[in-house]
Amino acid sequence: MTNNNNPKKTTLSFTAVSLIASSLFVTNLSYADDNDRGEVYFRADVESQCGIKVEKDNGSLGFREYGDDAAQIKIINNNHDGQVRLKLTDIDFDDQDYFAPIHNQLFHFKVSGDVDKEGSASDWLVGQTFNHDELSGGQKLDIKAKIELDEADAIAKDDIVLETEWTAYCIS
Repeated sequence: MTNNNNPKKTTLSFTAVSLIASSLFVTNLSYADDNDRGEVYFRADVESQCGIKVEKDNGSLGFREYGDDAAQIKIINNNHDGQVRLKLTDIDFDDQDYFAPIHNQLFHFKVSGDVDKEGSASDWLVGQTFNHDELSGGQKLDIKAKIELDEADAIAKDDIVLETEWTAYCIS
């Protein structure tokens, strides 16, 4: 008696048909024309960015010597070869904190990156220029401050404050 329902025979027939169908499908994919592929490009327009981000908003004010603790700013300038003009745009102090008459020439700032630039508040109100290479890695700058007075010329109190505002101008 013959049995047509032999599971081994059915499995082998199905496997053979699957292999033939797979090879036909792969054969069709492997002979793609040059017209069946192409290159795709992605572009972006990057706007110029210029400014300052305050990383650390306070430092110590020194008497005759720069304070030990520096404030820190980060220059934002995505123009690779440009220069940055850093300016002190506002300075505010209470002249009642000192016995001597106070003016901008008495306050000095030292800005440090890969180079150090120093000057009085009056000098920094005009500004100083940093080349791209002079800005430290990450374009972070430390700012230290001092007043050309002896500590004995200041009123004894906990909080003598020198408030400043800085602006960066990017020059292409």
